[in-house]
Amino acid sequence: MNAGRKFLEWIVLGVCAFVLSKAILSLVLEPGDTPADGNPIWKLILALSYVGVAVLLTACYPKTIFALSRNWFLVALIALTLASFLWAETPGLVLQRSIAVLGTTLFGLAIAVLLSVEDQLRLMSWVFRMIAVLCLACVVLAPGYGIADAANSTGRGVEFLLTRISLDR
Repeated sequence: MNAGRKFLEWIVLGVCAFVLSKAILSLVLEPGDTPADGNPIWKLILALSYVGVAVLLTACYPKTIFALSRNWFLVALIALTLASFLWAETPGLVLQRSIAVLGTTLFGLAIAVLLSVEDQLRLMSWVFRMIAVLCLACVVLAPGYGIADAANSTGRGVEFLLTRISLDR
C-alpha cells in the first residue's frame, strides 16, 4: 500500500505543478479572458488541486505540523495574507487571492514534506518534460503558431497555441 500512496502523491503533486505552470490555461479561458477575471472553470481546477494537496498534507499531519513549527515566519506571513481582506477595499477579491496564496504555499509545503530533494527534482523534470513535449508538438503540428516570426521575437509554445485556438473559436 505504501507504493500506491507514493504513486498517488506523485500524481496529485505532478498535476498540481502542471496546473500551476498555467501551460493549459487557455483551454479553460474564453477569448479575451484573463485569469484575473475569475473564470469559474479555472477556479474549480485550482480549488481541486489545492484540496488534493491539503488531503495529502493531512494524511501526514505530524510532518506537516513539524515543518510549520520550524517556519513561524511563513505561518505569520500566510496569516497576515489571510487577514488582509479585513481592511481591503475589495475584500472578496483579496480573500480569493489570499486563499490562492495559501493553496500555493501548501503545495510548496507538500513538496518539501513529502518528497526528498531528488524526488522533487525528478517530479519537476517530468512536469517540464510534459510541457516541453507539448511545446514541441505545437511547433510540429501548428508551425504558424508555434514558431515566432522575425518581426515578433516573443517565445511561443503551448500557451500561445491554445490562446490562438481559443481566439479563433
